[in-house]
Amino acid sequence: MIILFLLNYVVAQILYCDVKVDGIEKGYLSFQLQCDSTPKSCHNIQEIQDFRMSHISESKMEITSPIVNKKWKSEINQLHTQFGAIGQKRNIESGEVDQTYTIFLNKQEFDGPKSQWLVIGNIIRQEDKELLNYLKWTSQSTNQIPNRDIRFKCSL
Repeated sequence: MIILFLLNYVVAQILYCDVKVDGIEKGYLSFQLQCDSTPKSCHNIQEIQDFRMSHISESKMEITSPIVNKKWKSEINQLHTQFGAIGQKRNIESGEVDQTYTIFLNKQEFDGPKSQWLVIGNIIRQEDKELLNYLKWTSQSTNQIPNRDIRFKCSL
């Protein structure tokens, strides 16, 4: 019984990401991981494993100020992946915006085309929120292609 409990126990870890804009170091972001790389271990997001923006709205949550672009890259544990969205959750009924930012990760590049979207963590430091806000403004564009080359290199 104790062994089964230990197998299901998920240890909170911090993911550190160096951020470069046009090759220039801009700082780093730190995220508290909510799950590991398999959707089955993400108990907190089982209802949105097959992720679509509309699915969050259906569950009374939505993403505000999303950054959506397939050109954004992240290297997590030696895997080159795509970021799907970075934003805040907002409760549609109350209008209240969550104070933490959430990252949605598209694993298609290394898991195949039917790969699922995961929530990998929340930004936990005030400085990180300021950097993310800078990234949102500097990346805006009408055709959803970032104005700058923004890269994340992450490690545990």
